[in-house]
Amino acid sequence: MSSKTKEIVQTQRKYYDAAFQNRRAELKSLNVEHGKISKDPQLRHLRAKVRQANRRLLAISKIEKQMEALASRKRERADGERAELKSSKKPAPQPPKKKLKKEKATTAA
Repeated sequence: MSSKTKEIVQTQRKYYDAAFQNRRAELKSLNVEHGKISKDPQLRHLRAKVRQANRRLLAISKIEKQMEALASRKRERADGERAELKSSKKPAPQPPKKKLKKEKATTAA
């Protein structure tokens, strides 16, 4: 079960669950004892596949929750930085004006 998408694992789980139910119904229709039904190798294999799919779905949901939490933290951080930039915007310092030579001569005289 190396598939990583939730939809694929869900379809696999449905498939194995249906196969499990069919096999169980088949064994019951053959009037097999309950103890022998639970020891049927095909039934045990299908039950194991369903359990594997369930575990994989749990792992996928855990990963999705982590990704959502990470995305929300990134959004909060970005919003905080934007607000900080807006509030701390100051006009850029302007370089001092150069005086012309004529002005210097008139002020010196």
